[in-house]
Amino acid sequence: MRRTILLSFCLLLLGASAVSALARGMTVEERRAMRMEKWGISVPYFAQSSSLASSASSAKTNNEQRTTSNVVTGSISIPILVYHHIRPTQGYAKSTWSWKMSVTPSVFERHMQWLADKGYTPIDLDTFACIMDRSCGMPDKPVVITFDDNNRSQYDIAFPTLRRHGFTGVFYLVANRLDNRANILRDEVREMAESGMDIQSHTMTHAWLTTRTPEQLTGELAESKRVLEELTGEPVRHIAYPSVMHNATVRARAAELGYVTGSIMDPRNARDSEDRFKLPRIMMTDETVLERVMP
Repeated sequence: MRRTILLSFCLLLLGASAVSALARGMTVEERRAMRMEKWGISVPYFAQSSSLASSASSAKTNNEQRTTSNVVTGSISIPILVYHHIRPTQGYAKSTWSWKMSVTPSVFERHMQWLADKGYTPIDLDTFACIMDRSCGMPDKPVVITFDDNNRSQYDIAFPTLRRHGFTGVFYLVANRLDNRANILRDEVREMAESGMDIQSHTMTHAWLTTRTPEQLTGELAESKRVLEELTGEPVRHIAYPSVMHNATVRARAAELGYVTGSIMDPRNARDSEDRFKLPRIMMTDETVLERVMP
C-alpha cells in the first residue's frame, strides 16, 4: 500500500515537471496562441509562424460558438483596472494614499468573482493593442487587470486568485526591487510569467520620469526593459509611468525604445481613439462598485 502511494506521488511530480518544462520550452508566440485559444479570438498581428497561424485559426473555429463576435465593428472601449496593495485597510484614513491604493483581500476576491460571473475576459496588453489596432478579433467583454509596484500581496494573494479564476493579469514591475523580500522576487516573477501572467515595466527605480536627464530617462526605460526581458524570456512592450509623471519627451522616448503603450491613471475606459501612450486606467479601492465602472 505504501509503495503504491509513493509511486503515485512520484508520477504526479513527474507530470507537473513535464508540464512546467513544456511551458518553459514554448515560444512567446505559442504561449500567446494558447491564450488566444482560451479567449476564442483570431490570430494577432505578432504571429510569425505558419504553425501559430494554424493554431490560432483552429482556436477561432473551436470557440466560435461561445464568442459573440470575432469581428470588431464600430468604436472600441476596454476598461483597464489597476490595483496596488491587496491588504486590510482598517486604520487608514480615506484621505490617504495608503487607503486609496489598497483593497482588502475579500474585496479583491469579490471583484474577480464579479468579473467571472458577468462573463468578462481578462486579456494581456499585446492582445489589447492588437484589438485596438483592429489587427485581431475581440473576445466577449474584454478587460485588462493591472498591478503596479511589485507589492508582496500581489504574489501572495492576487496571483493565486487570478489563477483560480483562469484570469490573465498584467504586472507592471519596478526592476530594481526584484531582490527585496518585501516585494515579488525574481523566481516568483518567472513563475508568474510561466503561468500566463503578463510582466511589463514600471521603470528601473520608480523615478519621476519628467525630472530625469535624457540619459537617466533612457536608463529608466531601457534598463528595466532589458532586466525584465532577460528574466522572463518575453518581450516587454508596455510601461506604466510612476506617479503618472509623463510628458511628450517621456512618451516619445518610450516609443523610440520599443514600447507600444504607456499608461496613466484616469477613471474611464480606454478607447481605440486614445493616444496609446496615455492609456487611462481606473484605480480600484474598497468602495469601487464594478457595476458603475464596467461597460
